[in-house]
Amino acid sequence: MRIKFRITALILTLFLIILSVSACDIKKNNDDSGDNKDTSENAANTNNTADTNDGGDVDNSETGITVMTQEYIVDNIAEILMISYNGQQPVFEEYNWKNPEIELLNNSIKGELNDMYNDFMIDPNYSWIEIKSYPFTSEDYLQIVSTYVIYPTYGTDGDMVSYNFDKKANKYIMLDEAMSDLGLTEEIITQNVKDLYVSEYPGDYIEKVETAGFLIRDGMDGPYTLFLLEVTIANPGAGSWKNFYAYEPDFNQFYPMSSYCLFDPYDMDEMDPPLKYAQSEDVETELTFADLDGFEFEFSSGAGGWATIVVIQPDGTFAGNYHDSELGSMGDDYPDGTVYICEFSGKFTELTQVGYCEYSMKLESLTQEGIFEEEEIIDGVKYITSYPYGFDDAEEFRLYLPGKAANEIPELNNWAAYGIDPEIEYIDFYGLYNINGQQGFVYRGAVG
Repeated sequence: MRIKFRITALILTLFLIILSVSACDIKKNNDDSGDNKDTSENAANTNNTADTNDGGDVDNSETGITVMTQEYIVDNIAEILMISYNGQQPVFEEYNWKNPEIELLNNSIKGELNDMYNDFMIDPNYSWIEIKSYPFTSEDYLQIVSTYVIYPTYGTDGDMVSYNFDKKANKYIMLDEAMSDLGLTEEIITQNVKDLYVSEYPGDYIEKVETAGFLIRDGMDGPYTLFLLEVTIANPGAGSWKNFYAYEPDFNQFYPMSSYCLFDPYDMDEMDPPLKYAQSEDVETELTFADLDGFEFEFSSGAGGWATIVVIQPDGTFAGNYHDSELGSMGDDYPDGTVYICEFSGKFTELTQVGYCEYSMKLESLTQEGIFEEEEIIDGVKYITSYPYGFDDAEEFRLYLPGKAANEIPELNNWAAYGIDPEIEYIDFYGLYNINGQQGFVYRGAVG
């Protein structure tokens, strides 16, 4: 359920909205004297300086992301961030030395997250709360994404919200503005992601889409907007589940956001003390083979009649099969062609995180059924026992999760070209890559 403002916070916010209407007409006084004073002593470092623009002569060179509340009490997590700034600028004198746009943003955070946390901690009643935040500082923007959920719970990843500030324009960017700038509405986004959605199981369908926030990111061809979605997937036989998804309209991409790597740590600010995503205990692997249970990874060109399928089990064991149909290879005894087949099994071990959305695993064993090149004719088809194609010289595999940058994955367009846009910046599937053999498998499905 989306959090509602407290009455007092709402009154304050409405007042600040009135003040902010004239923020774009702020003019700097000729007297540039005065001591620079931060509204917080713990602001995140930034070397960016705002330009003179429609936002007035506001100097945002000292503006940065800092902490409002950071607590870890038993199982409760409270990481609530805010934006600090130099309020002792002549341009803010008529606003009681406050930046109306940043005050509006900070009061939104206080009313939505900080008050919720404080109220919850009065009487947890055998529950616990997690509010995690992810800060992003760039030359033009300060952006905070927060997720929140109260446990125990079932059927949801929780909720998500973003707070986005344009330093050069000195403006708090609202979600509806970001959507409007791209000609989007909630209805258009919902229809677009429904068109892009690929179901994991028969009967799955998108029941609801809610745009929760956004991020303005730097791409190879300039900035683009990534929308953060809360998507409810339903199935008549299995209930419903609300997951986090990302939607990039510029690239027509829609993909699940893994709770194991919501964002790349290297893209985020380093806070002191560190936030949960950067704490040493969380760097260790959280993903287990049980999270991959039932995943069907496929190695195929998509153009021919061959494919290798691998299904992983909770203990790391797997079963697979390879088949290649050559209908043109026939004889008197096998007029319906030739099929190369291989049934095999094995075990993966040592699942270890080695990077953002990237894990390593070792091939401990591999066994194939039958005798290599053994032939058998059944019902007019010649079957020839082959080998597990995709496991050539296999020792170490890499597992790539949705959200991994495509340009950081070796030979991606060679082994995963079927069904993907060669221009994508982030993958929207799971990839299993055989390093020695330079062969890879793809699985498309929901994130656990």
